[in-house]
Amino acid sequence: MAIIILLVQEMKNRPLQKYHAVQALAVNIVLWVIVFVLSCVLGAITAGCLGWVPAILWLVTLYWGWQAYQGKYFEIPALTQFLKGQNWL
Repeated sequence: MAIIILLVQEMKNRPLQKYHAVQALAVNIVLWVIVFVLSCVLGAITAGCLGWVPAILWLVTLYWGWQAYQGKYFEIPALTQFLKGQNWL
């Protein structure tokens, strides 16, 4: 959904939608990397004992989605600052 918002010109011009779409895309990339590292690289070592980490992070994204739905700007620790530093926000 975030990619669609960033590709459609009339949606991209709305500051609130663009702000949250960029954050959502970045969070999803970070979550995929975390899941990959935990499942592939550490899977043999931990035998699945860290499987709850992606679930907790997914629940946090639901909270962020609710905040975006309410029309609030919020910052994701470290990620928002990185995105602002790259002039993506």
